[in-house]
Amino acid sequence: MKFINIVKYSLATVALTLWSSCDFKDLNDDPSKPKDVPVNTLLPSIEGEIAYSHGGEFSRYTSMFTQHAQGFNRQWVVLNAYGLSPDDVDNVWRFSVYSALMDLKQLTTKADADGYNNYSGIGRVLTAYYLMLSTDHFGDMPYSEAFQGTDNLQPKFDSQEDIYKVIDRLLSEAIQYLGQAAGPVSAGGSVDLIYGGDIAKWKAFASAVQARMYLHLGKRDGSNYQKALSSINASGWTSGGVDARYPFGASGAAPWYQFNEQRGDIEIGAKMVELMTTLNDPRDAVFNHIFDTDHPWFVSNQDWALMSAAEAYFIKAECLQRTSGSAQDIHDAYVGGITAAFGELGLDPATYLAQASVDPGVGNVTLDHIMTQKYLALFCNPESFSDWRRTGIPALTPNTGSSIPRRYPYPQTEEVFNSNTPVVNIFTDKVWWDN
Repeated sequence: MKFINIVKYSLATVALTLWSSCDFKDLNDDPSKPKDVPVNTLLPSIEGEIAYSHGGEFSRYTSMFTQHAQGFNRQWVVLNAYGLSPDDVDNVWRFSVYSALMDLKQLTTKADADGYNNYSGIGRVLTAYYLMLSTDHFGDMPYSEAFQGTDNLQPKFDSQEDIYKVIDRLLSEAIQYLGQAAGPVSAGGSVDLIYGGDIAKWKAFASAVQARMYLHLGKRDGSNYQKALSSINASGWTSGGVDARYPFGASGAAPWYQFNEQRGDIEIGAKMVELMTTLNDPRDAVFNHIFDTDHPWFVSNQDWALMSAAEAYFIKAECLQRTSGSAQDIHDAYVGGITAAFGELGLDPATYLAQASVDPGVGNVTLDHIMTQKYLALFCNPESFSDWRRTGIPALTPNTGSSIPRRYPYPQTEEVFNSNTPVVNIFTDKVWWDN
């Protein structure tokens, strides 16, 4: 992919040679592989790695499961029929997940040692965000014994429950670090491509990610919905906050655009079309388009949302609904989510909201209303897969067979080289919080 070639200039990406598995040569002493990389070089590379995989393989595969999209040609016909194999997820595991997590470990270690509290906080937010994205799809993962290179070629798989405890700790620490005025982050876009060094926005993002974490855990313990509500309120994202977006710029590197340019084997999914048709949704004109380089949403310079204000509003609406919040507050958050989602596309939601099927009025907004609109708003966003597993909304008929996958398989290289790799069935073996 072009973007991978673009970011390879960064010395940060050499950290992939230290990932958790053992299928690599020992490059630790190779003088062409520098080990000491400045934090201001690491950060933009990490942001790009995370955004590219989030909007790339994570988005494409999960979109098959959620029926946001469907494959109609070549290997994507097989993937649309849930033929996701260990080989298919090899690249995202090796060259995205563990590359970025290793880079993040290096960044936070250096920042902590040098007293760069802002970098320490940002590094922890991004680690928590990406670790959660990864474990939500793969379940148990090497973490506590990972990143040791040849010192440990077969790290154990930590339980997802323990990984979520790490995520919780990282976010709490991030908020503390970001509250301290020490250690500069340049305001220049070349260093921090997401927020341009605005620490207040990073702190708000940490609280938003924390809300998403608690929301996932609500299926295990309903008390987490109140925690999620507190965190989303603390973020300020439902009162004038801003999205977390990675700008792919004019390079043509946006992941969906690249895929459509090079392959073009995917089109919009049947459930997405069904819902937009039923609800007279004007977004149909934007999303229901041939997935090619002329697609009006998947453009070459797309600012890809890691998390959006629309998502924050729907988190708030769901948590209020689940905790017996006031009917007015639930309605306001629900309408706020729709409004924010339409705003991303430059559309006016007034006519859409005038329909009783969309806005049933104060006191009548149900969980089905909230999750259906969130599903439409988070088009091709991997978070929709977690939402569907948590709630079963929208109701999906499997593309084939009797069930839809609940997770990713483990990659082939991990199965071959790490004897600790669990044996899983992607249809029946749920991740921990999904049980």
